[in-house]
Amino acid sequence: MMACRIVPILLFLFSTFAYANDELILEVTGSTPAPIVALAPSDPGDVPDVAREIDEVLSYDLNFNKHVRLHTDRTTVAARMAQDRTSGNVDYPAWKRMGAEYVVDGRVRADGPSQVVVDLTVHDVRDGMRLLARRFTIPRKQLRQGSHLISDVIVQTCTLEDGIAQTSFLFVYHNPIARSKEIFQVDYDGYPPSVKLLTQFGTITQFPAWSPTGLAFAFSSFRSGWLDAYIQSLDTGKLSFLAKAPGNNLTPSWFPTNPDWLVISLSYVGNAEIFLLRRDGKQPKRITNHPAIDSSPAVSPNGQEIVFTSDRAGIATLYLMSIEGTNVRRLVPDNSLSCDTGQWSPVPLNGQYRIAFRGYRVGQVRGDIYMVGADGSDLRNLTNGQGDNSNPTWAPDGSYIAFSTNRGSPSSELWVMESNGTAPRRLLSLKGNCLQPAWSPRPKK
Repeated sequence: MMACRIVPILLFLFSTFAYANDELILEVTGSTPAPIVALAPSDPGDVPDVAREIDEVLSYDLNFNKHVRLHTDRTTVAARMAQDRTSGNVDYPAWKRMGAEYVVDGRVRADGPSQVVVDLTVHDVRDGMRLLARRFTIPRKQLRQGSHLISDVIVQTCTLEDGIAQTSFLFVYHNPIARSKEIFQVDYDGYPPSVKLLTQFGTITQFPAWSPTGLAFAFSSFRSGWLDAYIQSLDTGKLSFLAKAPGNNLTPSWFPTNPDWLVISLSYVGNAEIFLLRRDGKQPKRITNHPAIDSSPAVSPNGQEIVFTSDRAGIATLYLMSIEGTNVRRLVPDNSLSCDTGQWSPVPLNGQYRIAFRGYRVGQVRGDIYMVGADGSDLRNLTNGQGDNSNPTWAPDGSYIAFSTNRGSPSSELWVMESNGTAPRRLLSLKGNCLQPAWSPRPKK
């Protein structure tokens, strides 16, 4: 029996395929209309099937991104681009009359049997100039990843804001037949063939948390027979202990501003308390001291505050405190609403950081995704009783929230909605349960 312990504009720059994106912290207000981008069908060269797949990915990515708007008349866009390609000139006045603010043209050709070349140009219709000409050499086996990179380059060129198409999710997959939980990864668009297994311990493994660099993740697992916390490298697969103290070592979470430090809930002191901890497991520092259960800590984007779950008020609810453990105050004062798994928005939304969390009314079993300002104001229910919803996680630009829900199936699936709760849609459905999604940071250069 298992024992259980308690950009400057780029002009004619050519590069090979690589993951490249700097993180740009901007406030999301929604007050500035997103520019209209005319995405022309790629010139397919000698690889029409490849060009078609690239166009499909680019169209999805640019439709998904809230910082741009795709021109909706694809037929007219295609006809206009065909005339420009024939003449060899970009007819900026014609594009302007169509309402386009930027024009994207791609040309695809084979480069040997194992890779393709995409020549991308982006034009600013308003200023009548070419903004970017860039060549991408993409391995055929990484065609979707390369297409995601291209879409992020388009977004950055047109808006000077970084895209999110190269991001991905960690999530916990519950296999009801094997009675195990393992951590998987999937591309941000939920593309089923991109799903891959990251842990294979044959036991309960959960609470995945990305490092701020996106090169490793922390989690808790019974792989040793006890609930210990680990860190695993995505590059090498190397596994190391984060915490293996007596008791439960669970819900690790990184400092967004420092990849060497995490927060975690440890119970070796007799009950679950919040600790600061180096990624090598050294220098644990206790920052809560209360007879209640304190868990699920998450550090604010500026590294100065922590939101955590505690039942010190008689029900599980959210609290804020400084990273030193001082200035503890309740975030949601509603005594009929239990709250857990608080997650900070990565950027301010309409003037302040927001915290998304799972909440459920006393006496109810199903939960909803709520959002509240970091000052406790403007509490909103984003899912409104549509199934049982849990574990919200933010897109790096704050535009979307992903979560786990059983609204569309008897089992739990991964869904995503805009950060105001609108336009929910399914991302990933498997035969078992998809739980505890964690949205990755943007890949670093």
